Amino acid sequence: MNTKISATDTPRRIRLGSRERTGISQMWGDIRRANNNLLRTHLALTDRLADMTWSKVQIWDSRTSVHQYSIGNVSLAYDTTQADSLLTTHLVVRQKTDYPKVANALSKEGVVTTRHERDDGRFRIHEVSVDAPDALDTTESAIRTNRKQLTQSLINETKWTDETTGLNVVYSVKQERGGCDEIIFLFTSIRGKQHWIDFDGANGDSLSPNRARIVFIQDDFGAQYTYNFAYEGKTHPATATTNFIRSYIDDHGYSPQKTTLAGMSKGGTSAIVAGAALRQCTIVALAPQLSVGSYLHTSGRHQIAKQMAPPEQHGRIRTVNNLLWDYLTDHSEHWGIETAYILTSENDPHCTNDLWRLASYFRGSSSSHIYTHTTSSSKAHSHFATVQHLIPLFLSLLGVISFGLRPSI
Repeated sequence: MNTKISATDTPRRIRLGSRERTGISQMWGDIRRANNNLLRTHLALTDRLADMTWSKVQIWDSRTSVHQYSIGNVSLAYDTTQADSLLTTHLVVRQKTDYPKVANALSKEGVVTTRHERDDGRFRIHEVSVDAPDALDTTESAIRTNRKQLTQSLINETKWTDETTGLNVVYSVKQERGGCDEIIFLFTSIRGKQHWIDFDGANGDSLSPNRARIVFIQDDFGAQYTYNFAYEGKTHPATATTNFIRSYIDDHGYSPQKTTLAGMSKGGTSAIVAGAALRQCTIVALAPQLSVGSYLHTSGRHQIAKQMAPPEQHGRIRTVNNLLWDYLTDHSEHWGIETAYILTSENDPHCTNDLWRLASYFRGSSSSHIYTHTTSSSKAHSHFATVQHLIPLFLSLLGVISFGLRPSI
């Protein structure tokens, strides 16, 4: 929605919280002593940021343009002021108990901020001359960028320690809706930063309509990604991840038949690995790498392959490829995946070339089924393009599963 707000007395609609509300007081607040420059700035920022959800948009104490919102239980605001020919924007943390959490999130994102000299809960994120021709452009950009960074990093994480391996599994949760008894464990793909979660985890909008409880599992067992599978040739990450999933569904009363493991790209591979050691679960994997070593070599991610392989191994491509298939073979006698959905394309060879091998594990059980959807669309012209093209189908399938359905495709 691109709402236009003018300086007339006619109430306009702005996006506040989960609803649109009408009213001048919601947008203006206290303007009795505000100067015209602040009013113009407030109008412009409100207009430019109208596509984003805010819990409060107003002028405070005739001096500050305020855009307030929340991430989870953390209440935040962007305060923009004009003084000494400078337009300054601060990120404001409303509750003191949340200061360390927000500071840590900003640090993980590599954000350089300046704390307010009298208030630890105020971080200056932008300052520009009011006379600069792009002052409003850069202020808007700073607010959007900072909010995205916090959405990606301000995650309410929990650590679970595996007694077998001693490894910690880090996860976060989006609660179920309407008493849904389905649970989805979502593994992340390879991202620009290792702490980022696909779809921004519980803070994102893409999975908010899904009725199931969604548990987002991190992959931070090493300095590089492990695919929740292998570190220096050992499959301790896979053991820890599988033990965590077993423990979680037991502790929270979920049945294996209503447990789904899902992921895109690397996350799809992680879902297959974890599912193989479980019982009667469902897998939804979008463009999973079934030739992991070959994919890492082709995509230039040599450090990940080096970390996954045994330290003494130099031919890491074949070694990492074999690690996956040896692991799946070891679990083939008690194959844990009841239903698998593999979404891919004709231009994703690191998935399609070995689909036949994955399918062979399902033939040994009459109760196991694998469904593959291989698009021939020209829009899926590479691995990355395949993921982007098939995300709507991936999300739709998870939505259907949250209603207890396992369709044939």
